[in-house]
Amino acid sequence: MTSLLLSVRNAEETLLALQTQVGIIDFKNPVLGALGALPAAQVQALLRLVAGRKLTSATIGDVPMTPGLIVPSALAMAETGVDMVKVGIFTDGKPLACIQALSPLAQQGFSLVAVLMADQQPDLDLVAAIAQAGFKGVMLDTAVKDGSGLLQHLKMEEIQRFVALARQHDLMVGLAGELRHQQVLKLLPLAPNYIGVRGAASRDQDRISSLDVSRIEGLLALLQ
Repeated sequence: MTSLLLSVRNAEETLLALQTQVGIIDFKNPVLGALGALPAAQVQALLRLVAGRKLTSATIGDVPMTPGLIVPSALAMAETGVDMVKVGIFTDGKPLACIQALSPLAQQGFSLVAVLMADQQPDLDLVAAIAQAGFKGVMLDTAVKDGSGLLQHLKMEEIQRFVALARQHDLMVGLAGELRHQQVLKLLPLAPNYIGVRGAASRDQDRISSLDVSRIEGLLALLQ
């Protein structure tokens, strides 16, 4: 069954998420970009609120594709104790080198999730390298939050191929990227492990606004 990954940015939103049936609470600052990071100390404080009651993930920020920057950023977030660390795989720089450089963290037992950007002509062949490096999962998202979502940037056939590749390599698979109710319904037949949302769960469907419990419940109802 597909679960909901909900991005939260503070204690109030974390407590709200705990009162719902979301599957993963994702710590992120939406003001700072697609994968805007919260400070590690704040993530640790929010983890104390969650107290193991739900799975958690956290983003490391829109870090350039340079191993010397990616690895310490991922390690710092992993050491907070969050269940999964989301790492953006952007097309600029050295994405393959970054994936390979993160392999030692995966070997140490940290659960890493690679996030490919649908609006950057993602190289789906990287899925095999992500699996080889020991990542736990892979997901699609969008780098630019301008209202054009996942389905505006990739054809359904390409998304299906992505999901199939992830399954072929035993990776958890997630789909996100400015998804609204209608887009979620179109993607559910692909049975991803989770659907990631922020804007669709926020007031006025604005990802920068605060979360709206009625919108969250509406999204959860789609997954039943």
